[in-house]
Amino acid sequence: MLNISTPFSYYVCSDTLDYDFTELRKDKRTVWVSDQKSYNADDTKHLGTKEYHEKFFRVLESYPSLKKLITDSFNSFLREIYGPVEGRIITSWINTLEEGDQIGLHRHNNCFYSGILYYGEHYDKDSARLWLINPLQNTLNTFIPKYYNPHKRNRTQDNVYLEPFTGALYFFPSNIFHEAGIHKGPNRSSLAFNFVIDSDIWNNDSSQISQWKQ
Repeated sequence: MLNISTPFSYYVCSDTLDYDFTELRKDKRTVWVSDQKSYNADDTKHLGTKEYHEKFFRVLESYPSLKKLITDSFNSFLREIYGPVEGRIITSWINTLEEGDQIGLHRHNNCFYSGILYYGEHYDKDSARLWLINPLQNTLNTFIPKYYNPHKRNRTQDNVYLEPFTGALYFFPSNIFHEAGIHKGPNRSSLAFNFVIDSDIWNNDSSQISQWKQ
């Protein structure tokens, strides 16, 4: 009997938040990305490095209840997959895509997992999706196109997209390259964030102990 398994897995989590995003929607601390046509954030020329990062990459510090909801959801995911470990958010920032904008291929460093929350009032079929690029693609010598079997998922080759809708919350490993294609329609707002592990991990010469960071 033929048995097929997918042993080398990357864990991506999705959730939906029921939250009043009214105040967050007023926040104008938009971070510019290289493929945007315009840049509407405040002038950062006169901010020092620390002040710049505190203002534009610590957005959730202004919304503690939302930060807690996101963190609780992420920690529920961690417990389900890894056991009694917890994470904490270290950076959080706002992206707003206008008509014709896009986010180029990139990944995040100095963190364990990354995430995105769609908090805008309206997303439609033309709103840019966030694509997660399958890291296994570069390990294969033979690439069989999707149209050979369009009704079957190929976990070693297929990329994954994250659908934007109000309240959509996603977590994915920070080492995965991702991008958003050219956006069409009304402005597309999203809040992104990175997590690190905030628990003691006793693993001999690879241990990570919170007190040792002090």
